[in-house]
Order: sequence, then C-alpha cells, then structure tokens
Amino acid sequence: MLHRMSDNVKTVKEVFGERLKALREKAGLSQQEVAARVAEHGGTMHQTTIMRTEKGTRNVTLNEYVLLAAALNVPPPMLLVPLGSEDRVEITPRSRIHPHLALDWLTGDECLTNTKRFVIDRGDWLRNAEPMFLWRKLRDLQEEQQAAATGVKSAEYLGDDGRIRQARNSHAGALEALRAHLLKMQTAGERPPGMHPQTIADMEKVGLDVVGLPVWEDPGQEGN
Repeated sequence: MLHRMSDNVKTVKEVFGERLKALREKAGLSQQEVAARVAEHGGTMHQTTIMRTEKGTRNVTLNEYVLLAAALNVPPPMLLVPLGSEDRVEITPRSRIHPHLALDWLTGDECLTNTKRFVIDRGDWLRNAEPMFLWRKLRDLQEEQQAAATGVKSAEYLGDDGRIRQARNSHAGALEALRAHLLKMQTAGERPPGMHPQTIADMEKVGLDVVGLPVWEDPGQEGN
C-alpha cells in the first residue's frame, strides 16, 4: 500500500524545537543537564533558554545550534529534520519538502528541490559544491592509502612473496591516486592538508613526482 505524504508543514524553528526535545529525552537528559553539557563545550545556555527553544518560541543562533548538537553528541542535521516523519519541512517558502530530501540537501548529498520536487539549478549547485566533494574524496583516498600501507606490512610479516608483490602494487596505486587528487585540489584552488612525511617518502619510493605536494610539519619541530 502506498502511503500519502502528509500535508502538514513545519518550519525549521518548529522542527528544531521538537527534535531538540526528542533527542534530549532519548539521551535521558534534563534541560538543566543539557545546559551543563553546553557549558562543558565552552558555551552558555540557561535551562529556560532550552525550554523556550524546545517550545519553538525563540529563534536559535548559529552558535547555539552547533553547541546544542555538540552537547547532545549528534550530527547537526539531526536537529533540523524530523526523520521517520512524513511532515514536510519548510526549508524555504518555496521548498517545503520531505525530511529525507531535506537531509540529503543538508548533508550535501543532493541539491535542493522545490515543493513540487523539481531540482533547483543542479548545474550551479554541483559547481558550488565541488570543494566539498573534493575534500570527501581526499578523506576516502587517504583511508585507502593507509589500508594499503597496512596491507604491505601484513604481507611482509607473513613473508609471502606473492602477497608482498600484490600488496605493494596496491599501495603504489593508492599513492598514485592520492597524489593525482592532491594536484586536482590545488588546481581547483583548494589548499589540501599537508601529507605525512612517510606518505611523501612512499610516493618517492614508487617513482612519483612529489614536487609541490603539501607536507605536514610538526610545529614542535620548528627551529630544531
């Protein structure tokens, strides 16, 4: 049976208040305890402020939004979308959309749609979102390189020549992909983080040109 989407629409402020209360109660925390957690993160928020926020009678500042997400130890978008509900969220007056669509937009997985679920200028969104995609890809490639490096150590420990050869080839491929992406980020105007000196050394070892690649420097080593 198909379920009809609810015609009920809630503003982001209303959703935020409801989600704050639901997540707080799920964690077994009182409003005063949430205020104490906010303080642990260096912020200041009175219990009555949290109460009014949950009731939807006050606007939340960006700093408060981040502090409350930190205090509850949840991804920030979880405070903005009523997951599991069929109520629409009014992201903008012209984008009253399903919570799943709102979540996709907030997490950068999809561009915004209007109330009729038509995509809003996908080409422009893809161009503007490119830096985020580049950084996500960098994280994935770094993890793949680290896993490949571990694979080499494991193969060498076992002393199996065939596995060693295969592991080293996989590591070389991961290093090459990482290097290419770092250069792509620089070409796109992004400033990637410095790579660990061992990673740079491994790239040189497999014959890759490392000129211009960012290298991580330990601040504690300055002047030594």
